[in-house]
Amino acid sequence: MKTQAIVGRNLPQDKMNVDMLEKNNRLKNGFRLIFLCLHTLFTMFSSTLNAATITSTATGGAWATGTTWVGGIVPALGDAVIIATTGASNVSITVSITQTATGSVTINNGAILNMTVTGVTLSLGALTISSGGVFNVNRNLTVQGATSITGTINFASTSTAARTMTFTGDITLNTGAVWIEPSTGNGANNAYRFAGNFTNNATTFTAIGTGTHTFSGTTKTFNGSTISTISRVTITGTRTISSPLTVVTLLTITTVTVTNNSIITATTALSGTGNLTQGATGILNIGGTSTISNLSTSAPGNNVNFTGAAGQIVPAFNYSNLGLGGIGQKILSTPIAVSGTLTIV
Repeated sequence: MKTQAIVGRNLPQDKMNVDMLEKNNRLKNGFRLIFLCLHTLFTMFSSTLNAATITSTATGGAWATGTTWVGGIVPALGDAVIIATTGASNVSITVSITQTATGSVTINNGAILNMTVTGVTLSLGALTISSGGVFNVNRNLTVQGATSITGTINFASTSTAARTMTFTGDITLNTGAVWIEPSTGNGANNAYRFAGNFTNNATTFTAIGTGTHTFSGTTKTFNGSTISTISRVTITGTRTISSPLTVVTLLTITTVTVTNNSIITATTALSGTGNLTQGATGILNIGGTSTISNLSTSAPGNNVNFTGAAGQIVPAFNYSNLGLGGIGQKILSTPIAVSGTLTIV
């Protein structure tokens, strides 16, 4: 009978070898992950690290011309651009420009930036207009980041065609700011879009053209001490109103909730399928028609006033304080409930 030898295996040693192999693989994967993370961070910050600050010369000129800039270099799309040209000179945008998100433009005291040439558009990473600085905008404008204005911004158009002014980030109009939209002529029908928080402490705010101002975004605010008088406003994103807002022609609230903690005056019409919720300190003045689908007016202390000179229909809601004024006849829908004070003037 043949005897077959059985060669034994060193099981503990085999297990150690497997464990070491798995550990090495984990270390390799860890190093790969660290490398990928570092590579991603380098890619993200490389454009910022390479961005330069480019300042205009005293004589200024066309944006796309090297002699307009100190050092003779036209700004790259991610650069921080300083408009420092003062006196009778200015910097003029004669070609379309689209900055990256890291780019920015700052207009210094006494400096002027013009975008008045036909056929150009401008997209900025961020915009700052210092006190005494002026920006003349006659073409389509987009600001991707924050906008801060202490100087003057003048909107218009090179023709009867409406231009679109888009502010994606927060916009702050500081004390001393002058915001001017044409009420007639070229540019009166421009459209304005605001996707961030809007703060209005401007010294002068003129926005009574025929174009619509659209406020989008989610959980955004409307702040400031200056009364914002605007011809047409459409609100498409949830927003809290904490600053006086007067809408001369049409205030529309779409399928969102807007909370009023300040004073909203809808001079001619209030409409939309959204919900206007009165906070305890909210005052709503309705001078014309009200066809909004949802008006939440039951918070104790808030006031809703119908002030039209023409006849008005008072919608059937539960009011805290209800005021009926103006010389126009008031027709009360039913049922109406007033938990606080009913005032008839």
